[in-house]
Amino acid sequence: MNCNKRVDSISPKDKPVNCQSYISVSSSTDSSAHAVGFCSLSDEFLCIEDTSGQFPRLSFSTVSDFLDCKRKYYLKHVKGLRLLDTAASDALKMGQLWDICVQTIVGTLPKSKIIETINQYEISEMAVAKVKAIYKAFTDLDIIIDIFCQPQDRFELVLPYDQLNHRFAITRVFDRKYKNYFVESKFSGSPDYYQNLFNIIPQVGTYFASDPDMEYCIMEVVRSPGLHSKELSAEEYQRKCYEDIMARPGWYFPGWNKTTRTFGKKFHRSEFNLDEIIERYKSVYYEITDAAARNAFYKNYKSCYRPFHCDFIPVCLFDVVSETQFGIKPKPEINEPIPCFLNQPDLKGEKE
Repeated sequence: MNCNKRVDSISPKDKPVNCQSYISVSSSTDSSAHAVGFCSLSDEFLCIEDTSGQFPRLSFSTVSDFLDCKRKYYLKHVKGLRLLDTAASDALKMGQLWDICVQTIVGTLPKSKIIETINQYEISEMAVAKVKAIYKAFTDLDIIIDIFCQPQDRFELVLPYDQLNHRFAITRVFDRKYKNYFVESKFSGSPDYYQNLFNIIPQVGTYFASDPDMEYCIMEVVRSPGLHSKELSAEEYQRKCYEDIMARPGWYFPGWNKTTRTFGKKFHRSEFNLDEIIERYKSVYYEITDAAARNAFYKNYKSCYRPFHCDFIPVCLFDVVSETQFGIKPKPEINEPIPCFLNQPDLKGEKE
């Protein structure tokens, strides 16, 4: 891929890039893993010419996007398109709101953040009622959460991916990390999905691979209320949901233990083939760099509506990005672009 916004005076047209629009980023915790830079232009995200052989850190979700559809990966992670918070589905909005609620319970966020999130995502009254009912029942059932944890703890795992010892990084965030285990918190209409080992192997296995001290994981999956809401106000629906949750807490908090006041399902490290998971990342990373070299981020039409409706269908169909639905992911802020020679890190920051 070549940048079509560089001026003719910049020569040669390949690396090393000396570009006034390039935003350098801090390197990985391992200096041998190259950190791809950004473009300061408002309608661009990554520096296209910096992706010829390297790519940003991978995660379970980015790999899933690439395997689902190469074009979706390109739009999300190279062009930097993101669905605006207000345009997200109710399911995604409720999941985000529940994450904030859990962080207030742990004590890392003030409760005012809950209202901020509702306003930021413009969450519907009925969706808010569902989360509020769960939150109130969670409190009234005296469910115990160990607050002595590292919440939203980010890790970075640097690995080689070819015979030339090129390296890449895998990154992700633990919801709650403890001394020898971690907890993943979910809000879902189908909790059984996360109770199935086969469905969580790539994600949870990545966490285990990142830290040898992690012995087990607890999947705390809350069931989203699905009661009929016809002709009910938001307040009435919230009360109806709350009463149903209190009547059968084990349905809404799978794994509920009345004695210990806890819920969730435990998965042990030994259940995961970590070598296989790492090899999968290496193979996908190689495929991503190959796709970039050949500009082969092609569309997979079979994934447009399966298993869910893809957010980027309008972009693929009409090649038009609606400003009411999409935006560009945030980039590092700089006062003014700084020229960088990407293949010569020792020159970065030196004055003429």
